[in-house]
Amino acid sequence: MFRALRTPVICALCALAFVCASIAQVRAQSVLNDVLQRGTVRVATVTGSPPFAFTDKDGNLEGFDIDIAKLVAKALFDDDTKIEFVRTSFDGRWETVSSGRADFGIMGTTIYPPRLKLAAFTEGYVDSGNGCLVKKASSYHKFADLDRPSVTIAFLNVAPDHKRHDTFYPKAKALYFEQQAAQYAAVLSGQAQAACTDYPVLAWAVKQHPDELRMLPGMTQGVYNNAIFLKQGDFEWWLYLNTLVNEMKHGSLYTDYDKIYMKWFGVHAPPER
Repeated sequence: MFRALRTPVICALCALAFVCASIAQVRAQSVLNDVLQRGTVRVATVTGSPPFAFTDKDGNLEGFDIDIAKLVAKALFDDDTKIEFVRTSFDGRWETVSSGRADFGIMGTTIYPPRLKLAAFTEGYVDSGNGCLVKKASSYHKFADLDRPSVTIAFLNVAPDHKRHDTFYPKAKALYFEQQAAQYAAVLSGQAQAACTDYPVLAWAVKQHPDELRMLPGMTQGVYNNAIFLKQGDFEWWLYLNTLVNEMKHGSLYTDYDKIYMKWFGVHAPPER
């Protein structure tokens, strides 16, 4: 009897050993393991999208996304200076994380279904949406006012904005920029009559130029989530980052998150669940 059971038992033990070895191999290959061994985390970001990420007069990076990334570094190493920012463009963000040049990206990136094929996303770390700003003295008061041949609208040079132009403003001319700051600069200079992008970015621009700019009421497509994005296929690294985001919004890191939110948006973060 025991001799008959020996072969199945040996096979089961071999299978268990294989599974354990596979788990150990996955763990060793995780970016989380690389980050901890390296002692720094590399984060992809842009430089011209206030209030999320931009450079000050001395060339230093600052913004809501920059502070959130530093909060991740603090959680990893108990030191928010253990971070290296990899500056890139919106168009280059996916290659920057898929190539391994950055461990994750945080740059005002909204979750859309087509983007799920390009990167993995955590849950959203801040609510966003799409709106438009115009000069304060302009005659435009609703989104439909912009859909005319005499209007030029400044967009980001990303696929969702190309589609947004075709959907909402097909009669208007479109200018496409790599940085959100260039969008509202185009309105200030008269190069465009409107700029349409993430609602928090527009609110920031109006806050900086209250006598020159104003926002049109509402959002064109409702509320979206801006999320941290990373290379696909690394469940352990994704789980770590996703859990951190959840702790920021609803748990042990909420106090730190709320301070960052208040610093950049002037209001408290949405209450914890």
